[in-house]
Amino acid sequence: MVLAPVLGLVAVAAALTDWWAVWQDRIDVEQRAKPATIAALIGFVLLRGGDVVVALLIAIALGFSVVGDLFLLPRLDRFIEGLAAFFAAHVVYLVAFLVVGADFERTVLAYAAVMGFAVLVGRYIVAAATLEDERLGLAVVAYIMVLTAVVAVAVGTNVLLIGVGAALFAASDGFLGWHRFVRTLPQGRLITHMLYHLGQALFAVGALTLSS
Repeated sequence: MVLAPVLGLVAVAAALTDWWAVWQDRIDVEQRAKPATIAALIGFVLLRGGDVVVALLIAIALGFSVVGDLFLLPRLDRFIEGLAAFFAAHVVYLVAFLVVGADFERTVLAYAAVMGFAVLVGRYIVAAATLEDERLGLAVVAYIMVLTAVVAVAVGTNVLLIGVGAALFAASDGFLGWHRFVRTLPQGRLITHMLYHLGQALFAVGALTLSS
C-alpha cells in the first residue's frame, strides 16, 4: 500500500528529529519524537504486507517498545517499568523470529558467543544496578537473558537485516546500561537512541521482507 512507504519516511523523519533533540538536550521534542518513531514503524509494519502472523507479532513488539520508550523518557524515568515493557517486546520478537524460522545449530552457536559477551560486559552493569537496588539487579539479569536469546534466534534466521538489527538493539541496550549504571559515556544517550532506532527498523524491514 502507498501509505506504508509514507509511514516509513515518517519514521525516518521522527528518528532524525529525536536524535537532534537528544543531541541538543531538547527533552520537550524528544518526548514526542522518540515514541512517534516507533508508532510510525507500527503503521509501516501493519500496512507493508507479508505474513499476517509475523506482521502482527512485530507490531505488538513495537507496541510494547512504545510503552518502554514512554517510561524511559527523562521526565518520567521509570526504569524498571520500562525494562519490563522491553522485556515483553523481546519475548514477542523471539516468537516472531521463531515463526520466521531459525536454524538450530546456528542459533546455538550464536547463543554461546553472545552469552559470552553478555557475561563479560553485563556483569559490570548488573553489579552496579544491584548496588542501586537489588530488585533492579535481578530485573537487569532477566532482561539480559531474554535479549541474548533474541540475538541468537535472530542470527539463526540467517537473514542479514534481522541479525544486524538484533546486534544494534543489543548494542543500544549495552550503551544504555553502561551509561546509566557504570560510567557516563560521551553522547551515550544519543548513541543509544541511534542504535535503538536502527535496530527496530531493521527488525521490521528484515522480517517483513522475508515473509512477503
